[in-house]
Amino acid sequence: MTFMEDSPMGKVARRASIRVGTDLPTREGVRYFFEVLPFMVMAVLMAVLSCCYIYSRQLNGPPIRSDGFGYYAYLPSVVIDHNLQFTPALNNMAPGATAYNYGIARPLGGTGYFNKYAVGTAILQSPFFVGAHLAARQSGQPATGYSTYYQWANMLSAYVYMCVGIYFLYASLRSMHSPATSLITVVLTVLGTNVFHYATYDASFSHIYQFALTSLLLYLLLNIRSNEGRISIGQLVAIGVVTGFIVLTRMTNAIFAMLPAAIFFERWWKDRDLRALMRSGFVVGLAALAALSPQLLYWKVSTGHWLVNAYAVVGEDASFHWAHPELINFLFSVRKGAFLWTPALVAAFIGLPLLIRRTGWLGYAMALLVCVHVYVCASWYCWPFGGSYGSRPMVDVMSIMALGLAMVIAALIRRRYVLVLAVSASILMALNLTMMYAYWRQFVPFDGTTIGNLLQLPHLILNSQL
Repeated sequence: MTFMEDSPMGKVARRASIRVGTDLPTREGVRYFFEVLPFMVMAVLMAVLSCCYIYSRQLNGPPIRSDGFGYYAYLPSVVIDHNLQFTPALNNMAPGATAYNYGIARPLGGTGYFNKYAVGTAILQSPFFVGAHLAARQSGQPATGYSTYYQWANMLSAYVYMCVGIYFLYASLRSMHSPATSLITVVLTVLGTNVFHYATYDASFSHIYQFALTSLLLYLLLNIRSNEGRISIGQLVAIGVVTGFIVLTRMTNAIFAMLPAAIFFERWWKDRDLRALMRSGFVVGLAALAALSPQLLYWKVSTGHWLVNAYAVVGEDASFHWAHPELINFLFSVRKGAFLWTPALVAAFIGLPLLIRRTGWLGYAMALLVCVHVYVCASWYCWPFGGSYGSRPMVDVMSIMALGLAMVIAALIRRRYVLVLAVSASILMALNLTMMYAYWRQFVPFDGTTIGNLLQLPHLILNSQL
C-alpha cells in the first residue's frame, strides 16, 4: 500500500470507491492471492506427497474412515440410492466394524438408520463426490461411493478447502499486517499446528472444513469492520450462510454466531441505529436458518422432531459435564493437551489481548469464543476426542488463534527480534512435523499417550526406516 493510500485523503477515497462499487476490493483480493499462492502450491504438494506416503505404507486407510465415514455417508446414500437409509455405507464398512462404530444406528424405538453426524461436511464435499461418481461411471469402476475415485476425490476436497482456508486467513491478516507478518503467520498456522494433519491423514474429518469456513467468516467480518459504509444485503447473506455452515458442519460451533453479533452491536453502539441493527440480525439469521435447513429437515423426517440430541437418538451415552470441565487435561495433559501438543497456541493466546486492542468488539468476541470453545470441549464426556493428533477441536478455532499469533509475530518484527522469530518458528514447525510423523507411524498411540511414549520417540524415530 502506498503512502498516498495510507494518508487521510487516501483512506477517504478508498472508502468512497468501495461504496460506489469500483473493483478495488477485487484487485486487492487478486494481489493477496498471488502473494500467498507459492505457499498454497507448496502446501498442496506436501499434502499429496504425505498422502502418497501414508497410503503406500498402509499407515492408514482408506481415506474415508472413522468419523469421516459417518460425515460422508449422506452422499452415496442420497446420490446413488436416492434415500437416507445409508445402505452404501452399511455395505462398505471395514471388516469387523458395525454401523454404530461410524455413528449410524437404528434410533431407539424406531426403524431404519439414523446418522448422528451433521450434514455440513457432506454438502461441502458434494462437488468432489459428483465428479468422482461421474468418473467412476464413465470408466467402469464400481460406482458404490467408496471405490478408488471416491477416495481420491475425498482427499482432493480436503486439499481444496485447506487452500480456501489459507487464502482467506492470509487475506484477513493482510487487512491488519504486512505481507511478511501475514505469510509467516499462515505458514506457522498450517505447518506448526495440527491443521496440516487434518488435511492429510484425517482429511475426511470435519476439521479442515471448519478451518476454511472460519477463515472465510473472519475475512467477511474484518472487511465490514474496516469500511464505515452501509452493510449490503449481499454481505449480510454471505455472513449468515457461512455462519450457518459453520454450525451445519459441527453443531457445537453455534457459538460462532457471537462474532457477527459483535460487529453489528459495535455498529449500533457507534451509530445508535436500531433499525440497521434489526435489519442486520434479521437477514443474517434468515440466511443462517436457510443454511441449517438440510439438517433440520433431516432430523424432522428421521425422528419427527426439528431439534434432537443426535447422540441420544443412536443410544450413545454422551453428555457434557458442565460443572466438572477437564480444563487442565484439555490444555496441558500429555494425553491430548492443546498447549503441549501445539505449543504455537501459547503464543497465540498471548496475542489475544493485543488482538482485542486492535479489533475492538470483534476482538473481545473472538477471545470470548475461544474461551467458551475450550470450556465446551473440556466439558465433553470424551474431552480427548478419541484417536486424534493433538487436540483436534482446536483446529476449528485455529484461524482465530492465528490472528492472535500474528500480533506476537508483528511485535517481534517491530522490535527487530527477527532472529528470535526465525528460530522459534523453525523449532515449532520442526517439532510439530516430527510429532505428526511419529503419530502417523504409531510411535505414539492414537490415544492414551504417556510420558514414557514420548521418551521413547528419539530412539524410535532415529532407528525407523522411511
